[in-house]
Amino acid sequence: MNKNLINNEVYYDASQSQKSTFLRCLCSKEKSNNFNVSFSISIEAVDYNALRKSFDILIQRHEIFRTTLLMIDGVIKQKIWSPHEYSEFKINIIDLKTSSNKKEALLKLEKDSNQTAFKAEQHPWLDVKLVQLEKNEHKLLISIPHMISDYESLPIIINELQLIYKSLLAGEIIRPSNTFQYKDYIAEINNILESKVGEKHYMYWQNILKEIPSSNLTSIYSIAKNNKYKSYKATILQEIDEYFGELPPQIVSAFMGTLSYIIPSQGTTYYLSIDSRRLNILKGVAKESNVLLSVLITSTFHLLIYKLTGEKDTIIGINQNLRDRGDLYKIIGFFINTILFRDKKDDSLTLCEYFRNANRNYVEALQHKIYPFEKALYDSDISLNSLGTFFLNIVNDENVEGNEDGLESNHREEIVFPYFNIDCHIVINSNMVGIRCCYKTEIFAKNTIEHIFSNYFELIDNFEMSTVKKIEDISLAKK
Repeated sequence: MNKNLINNEVYYDASQSQKSTFLRCLCSKEKSNNFNVSFSISIEAVDYNALRKSFDILIQRHEIFRTTLLMIDGVIKQKIWSPHEYSEFKINIIDLKTSSNKKEALLKLEKDSNQTAFKAEQHPWLDVKLVQLEKNEHKLLISIPHMISDYESLPIIINELQLIYKSLLAGEIIRPSNTFQYKDYIAEINNILESKVGEKHYMYWQNILKEIPSSNLTSIYSIAKNNKYKSYKATILQEIDEYFGELPPQIVSAFMGTLSYIIPSQGTTYYLSIDSRRLNILKGVAKESNVLLSVLITSTFHLLIYKLTGEKDTIIGINQNLRDRGDLYKIIGFFINTILFRDKKDDSLTLCEYFRNANRNYVEALQHKIYPFEKALYDSDISLNSLGTFFLNIVNDENVEGNEDGLESNHREEIVFPYFNIDCHIVINSNMVGIRCCYKTEIFAKNTIEHIFSNYFELIDNFEMSTVKKIEDISLAKK
């Protein structure tokens, strides 16, 4: 296992995702840009001592909660604290029983919880508030730094917390924790990346990044005078100089191949939904093409870019879960990488033939998901903007019915910091698909975003007419 003994302290390697989020927090000057995973649990009657003890046991079982990230000589490392190095876990109790506006007060507490600032010397990295609304009505607000947890970890945390709490109330024995922890997974992955297998992953992404097309949505629709088409290294060095001034070489090297940019670009949001009629069209095409609905939706964005730009060679960034075996679904951690899904269109293919072909490209990309694209980007030294525009994070929640109230598309004046130029968080429900589009306002105007997605809906409508239609025969009312 890769670890370093520095000043009699043990430090473990951090993952690429941990390093990236750590540096983003370091670069963020906006409180609203804290990177936390926050959620709430509704509880009726509460045994406070059992609840507090439940968190103590959870923290002891999962060393990720006792993990903090530090920069040691320019290298980001994990430090894992012993369970004996902290006192009893404290839960902040807030009484809203007599509040005149409980809903507004609770919303503010939830927002504050999400913006909790965690410090390196603080441990555990866990903030919990118990809000009492009525005698037997409580909300448990929990916030964790994204550096140690992804959203896929939430069901693990909730289920285990409930089991521990019920076991304590029933006086039952609580089983020991798993011996395999997140740091062990990182050591395992790092060993792979440093091996001949890792070299194969590296070569795959180097091939993906060859001869990048020059035309994409950003190059055509951008309102910015400077689209940052400088090389990756030149951009990072310039932004480090603008943001920090002169830094020691070892600190500069920590940013290279870890972050795709230093200075975040502010953006805003556009909400829209694919209604049940269009969703049924997509489901029908997915079934006929024998591909997963999530893969089909991703591929439709490739088609959209092609039809709006005329560029047959398109690239989309995808948020990819690295939990590809059963034992990892018992571990709390940050199991996310960004991968690039590159697709080349053949006009002679029918829709179903195209989606099956795109699916093969997608599956091939997934086989190399453990190699972070930022490392490949550094070695290729190309521009991030040249990679395209879209970043998709698709959540499949088809067993849940979405809220169809207010399905009309609308802009919201929310402050966000998109990773790519357009980030789309997409939730697939049984009756609809919700899309939260975060876009950089320095690059795209509101009417451009509306134009892009109105054409997206038109593209789906084209599928209803015929799935034997060839790609070249699909036309959009682009302007």
